Parts: sequence; C-alpha cells; structure tokens
Amino acid sequence: MRDRARVGRLTTLLAAMTVAGAAAAAQSGGANARDDQRSAEVDFNQASAIGTAVRVVLSNGDVITGSILENTGGILGIDNTVLGRVDIPITDISSVTSGFADNGSSRRRSPGEPREPVPEAPTDPPADPPPAVEPTAPPATEPEPEPEPKPKPPPKPAKPNVNWDSEISFGLTGNEGVRDTVQTDVAFKTRRRSRGGTFNFDTRYRFSEVEGDRNVNRITYNARNDFRFDDSRWSLQLRTSGEANEFRNYDFRFAFNGTLGYRFIDNQETNFRARVGGGAVREFGSPTDDEFDPELNFAADLEHRLTARQTFKAAGELFPDLDELGEYRAIVDSSWEMRLENEPDLRLLLGVRYEFDSEAVNINESELSYTARIVFGF
Repeated sequence: MRDRARVGRLTTLLAAMTVAGAAAAAQSGGANARDDQRSAEVDFNQASAIGTAVRVVLSNGDVITGSILENTGGILGIDNTVLGRVDIPITDISSVTSGFADNGSSRRRSPGEPREPVPEAPTDPPADPPPAVEPTAPPATEPEPEPEPKPKPPPKPAKPNVNWDSEISFGLTGNEGVRDTVQTDVAFKTRRRSRGGTFNFDTRYRFSEVEGDRNVNRITYNARNDFRFDDSRWSLQLRTSGEANEFRNYDFRFAFNGTLGYRFIDNQETNFRARVGGGAVREFGSPTDDEFDPELNFAADLEHRLTARQTFKAAGELFPDLDELGEYRAIVDSSWEMRLENEPDLRLLLGVRYEFDSEAVNINESELSYTARIVFGF
C-alpha cells in the first residue's frame, strides 16, 4: 500500500508537468513512434537488465522512463533524471521496453487516448522443483562409556546347619495312709546338633520322703560333646559330670573323661556305638578328698526305634579305678518312650537306672531306681 501511495504522488507530479511538456509531447509523439519500431521487450528479471534504459508502461497507462537500478522483493527500482529513484511494484507494470534515452520525461495518458498495447509479458519456464533434500543422519556421537560394574559384595557366610532340641519332664507320686510318701522327679535335657557333631546337656533332680524322713535328695548333671569325623563311623566324646547326693559319703563328685567311639550300627532304625577311653574323678567332702583318681571308661550306647511312636534306649558304663585295681564304678540306664498320638510334643517315659560303687562306705554299694515321667519337647 505504501508503494501505491508513492506512485500516486508521482502521478500527481507528472500531471503538473503535463502543461510544460505539451509541446514536447507533440514532437516526441513522432519520435516515440519511431522509437517504438526500435524498442524491444526487456526481461527485467535478468541480472543483465541492470543499468538498461527502459520505458515502463504502468497498468493505468502512465509511462516512466529511466534506467533499471534493481529488482528485489517484487519492486522494480528506476532511476529517473527528474524524479530520482522511483520504486514501482511489479504488479503495477504492464510492459518494460528498451531503447529509450532517459530525457527525464514521463507522460500521463490524456483522456480519450487509447491505451498503448501492452505486450504480453514473457512467461518464464516453470522453475524446476527444488532438489529433494536427502535426510541427513544426525552426527554420530560417541557412545557414553558404560559405568564400571560395581564390585559384588562378598557372599554372606553360610549359616551353620544347627538344630536345637530340648525337653523337660516331670514325675510326681504321693501316698497318705499307712505310710506317707512323696516322690518328685524332674529332669531337663537339651541337644544341639550340627554338621560337626552333637552337644548334649542334661540335669535331673530326685527327692523322696517317707513318713517325713528324706531318703532321696540328689541332683546330677552331664555335659558332653560328640565330634563325628566326616564320612566315618568313628567319633570322639568329651564329657564332664557331677553329682550332689545327701546320702553318699561325699558332698559333690566331679568326673571328666574322653572316649573314642565306633558306630557298629548307624541307620534310621538302630544306632549302636561302643566307646573306650579314660579320665579322672574326685569326691569333694569325702574321707579321701585329696586328689583326682584316674580311671578307665568303657561304654556302649543303644537306641532303637520300635515303631513310629515308640523308642527304646539303653546305655552302660564301666569305670575301673587305676589306683586301686579291682575297685570300679558302674552305671546301667534304660528307658522306653512313647509319643502320644494326638500330642506330638508329649511323650510318656518309663525308666530304670542301676548304679554300683565298690568304694562306697557305710552305705549300700548298689542303688536301683525307676521312674515314670511325662516329657514335654520344645
């Protein structure tokens, strides 16, 4: 719109010059006729057209002469000697011809004057389509270095395969009438089994009273470690034992020994083992309480499963005195256990124990006891 306004102003100026150039118009009419014969259409789109003297005929019939300055952005720049630079929208141009000297003239079409024939503008051949742009791959980027793998944490040490089994048992009897009797028998056992062997600990307390007189008041304990050799029937046992008995000629008897054992039978139904070794015993509070007495140890253990609910156990030990040949101690212990059908953790135990001590003073050398207890396992 700005260019059209400017062309309008130019047209007004040209009209003012009409009177002054009327005479020249008559003379130049013949000259223009002759120049039309020598004129040629100018392709102002070509770069070679720059500086060419041209005659520009506008769509409204106005004529402007001058030299082509430039052709950019749809505007044709003309250098006119009178008007100076004139920018003409290409859409307002009817024709551009060459061969005219720029005399600074511009002519406005008089009323009734036929329009000059407008030569058809040369049509440019269709422009070739722009070449297809091949997609370009993104610039190769160097792969990021992979993070160094974190060191694996050291494996956790395997938990030892350890099982604990414990039990507590009670036995209580009483009688009132002809003779008042009370008998108490309490025992506790625990066992720790691992790949390397078995640890056993048991303690038992027995108390008996008849007509108000105590005849049994005794507590014992045993602690032993059984070490099994891999893939072997051989085993090593280390044991300590102690006894406090009100009705013996000592206050407390302590013994320790070590034995080497061999399993003759070892299966799910039956286990039978024989052991041989030695140790020492000392009776504190006895007339001979002066030192430990060495002794041998011969032992045998049997455990046999009678049924799925019943088990029989028996053990025998012999302790010959090495200081006084012919003197010895002996223990034989046997028991029968039956697991209750509806209570897998409850068992009934019946047991018999026989003990002999050839060095007993002022008391019986032998003692036989029997028991009936209810065992609770946990």
